[in-house]
Formats: sequence, C-alpha cells, structure tokens
Amino acid sequence: MKKSVFTFLFFCCTTLFAQYRVPLHEGSTGSKYVVGYVNGIEVVFTFDTGCSSLAINANIFNKLVQNGSVNRADLSQPIPSIMANGYMHNVRTFPIKELKLGDYTFYDVVANVGTDDEKNAPPLLGQSVLMLMESYTIKGDYIEFTPKPRAEQKALCIAERYDQDKSKAQGIVDLLTPLYKQNKLSYKFLYTYALALSDAKQYRQAIECYEKVVAKTSYDAPELLIYNLNFAKMELANELYEAQKYTEALEAYEVLAEAFKKDKSLASQYEYVIYSICYTYLQMDDFEKARIYGNEYINMKLKPFGITMASLQKTSVKAEPQVGELLKTYSQFYDAQNDTKNAEKYKRMAINAGYKAK
Repeated sequence: MKKSVFTFLFFCCTTLFAQYRVPLHEGSTGSKYVVGYVNGIEVVFTFDTGCSSLAINANIFNKLVQNGSVNRADLSQPIPSIMANGYMHNVRTFPIKELKLGDYTFYDVVANVGTDDEKNAPPLLGQSVLMLMESYTIKGDYIEFTPKPRAEQKALCIAERYDQDKSKAQGIVDLLTPLYKQNKLSYKFLYTYALALSDAKQYRQAIECYEKVVAKTSYDAPELLIYNLNFAKMELANELYEAQKYTEALEAYEVLAEAFKKDKSLASQYEYVIYSICYTYLQMDDFEKARIYGNEYINMKLKPFGITMASLQKTSVKAEPQVGELLKTYSQFYDAQNDTKNAEKYKRMAINAGYKAK
C-alpha cells in the first residue's frame, strides 16, 4: 500500500514539474530559431521573446488549409491586441490544433496570420507560446521549459481569442480571475482581462487592471488603451449616479473632467462630464455649484453659434436640447424661490435656445 502511494505521488510530481527540451539553432544573421510542427507541418520559427504572439505567414496558413487541418472560417475578425512593447494593432487569429516543440505538444495555441503582402515573412515564436510555460531557460543550444498545467494553458488560449463579444465576457473573466489573483497574467492578458471585466460591467476591477497595464507600458500609453480606461471610469461614474451615490459619482466625474480638459481631441467627452457634474450637484441640492458647471456647459454648446449664454436673452438659436432643458431647470429653481424676475429670464432664454415644452 505504501509503495502504491509513493508511486502515485512520484508520478504526480514528475508530471507537474516535467521539463522538456527543444533545440535552439543560430541563423546566418545571428537570430535564434527553433523547429516546430504545426498540425504536422514542419515550421522554422524565429525565437523572439519581444514578439507578443505566435505568428505565421500566409504561405504556411495556406498549407494548413490545403492539408485540411485548418479552415479559412477559423480566422477571427480583426481583434485589438497589445504588443510586448506596448503598441496596439489589430490582428486576425486562428487556433492551431497541435504545436509540437521537441517532445511536448501544446493544444489550441492561438496564432496570428500575416497579410498576403507578408507571404514570406519569417514565422515568429513569441509570448503566445512562452506564456504557456511555467518557466523556460536557454541552456546552450537548447531551450529547456516546464509547461503550465493544461487547465491554465486552456484558459489562456481561449482568452487570447476574445473578440469583445459581450456574451462571452463573463466566461473570460471566470477563466482569468484565478490567474489574476495568483499574479500569473502577462501584460498582454492583463489587458484582455480588463477588456472582459469592462464588457461584463465590472468597472472597478476593470479600471484597476487598465491602470496596471498603463503602469507597465514602456512607452506612452496607446490611445485605445487610454480610451478604454476612460470609458470604464465614465461607466463607473454613471453607475454610481444611477445608484444615487452622488458624492462618489461626483468624485469620479471630476477626475475625468481634469483628464479630458487637457486634451482638445476629447472636447465632446469633456462637455458630457461637465453636464453630468452639473446634474449631480442638482441632485445634491447644491444649485450654485450646479449653475457654475451648467453655465460652462451651455457656453461650450453655444460657441459654434458665435454667441455666449448672455446673448440668449435677445438671440434665438437652435441649440442642442440639453441647453434648453438646463435653462428651463434654472427657471424652475428660481420660480420655486419666488424669484419671478430670474424665473422669467431663464424661461425666455430656454425658449430662445429652442426649448419646447413636452
């Protein structure tokens, strides 16, 4: 009995921590390459730790189609991907059923396919494969590696093809959460996890992950990454507002306003946030502060007409509905205060801005 238990434990340990070797060759240009087998087809990969993916060229993809191991329908739509250097680009991916390196076979590894203009580009073995290894070291003419458990490999391969289909978001979150808690998500998968969290409307956690990705970016954060981070912050602020947590919502909106104000390309987002701050103060019964932000919003919306808010007392324009509605709110406030003069003033301005009673 004791011998059987020992044998079982020994088998488990050697299975969990088994190491494998794959020959590492040096090319004429000094680059390193390994020979692997993709669905049975021999492929010479340039070993590139700076590459975020496993990349093959269109010629190899066509061979896989010809041998029946891949269908063209397996190709994904372009998916936003963050590269190892922090840059972002769109890629088309497909799952490789089997990738054999030495004596070990990986299953359902995700590969990027180059365009027809890059038919002869060298295939690259990068982070999409290395992430499936618990560890790897280069020992002379070999790469020695220990694979991750199959369950972790499967989770990462599924997540790599996440196309922001919101119906799949919670599934991706469930797959990656254990790895996130163990600090096992690479830069690339931290971004995927953040996307899925945001699509699953778990905005606080999404913001936390986006900010970690930004912190790890070697260069200026890509625009799409910053956009996604700000989108999650905006949705969280709106969620807090709807839950009537006005103090927290206000803090979230003000952080966004500060960020958007610095970038002229985000003018429309800045206007939205100022409008939201105004209404948050109204909900908090702080009319004076609401009016400060409301006036700023109105003046921004009237700028294309070449007028300011004061001009609405004598000038009529067809402004956006929010302008008239906000001025009508001012009128109602003063009416409730028995301030007939200001109530009539803002009522007239609302009408001149195009407001029509519903």
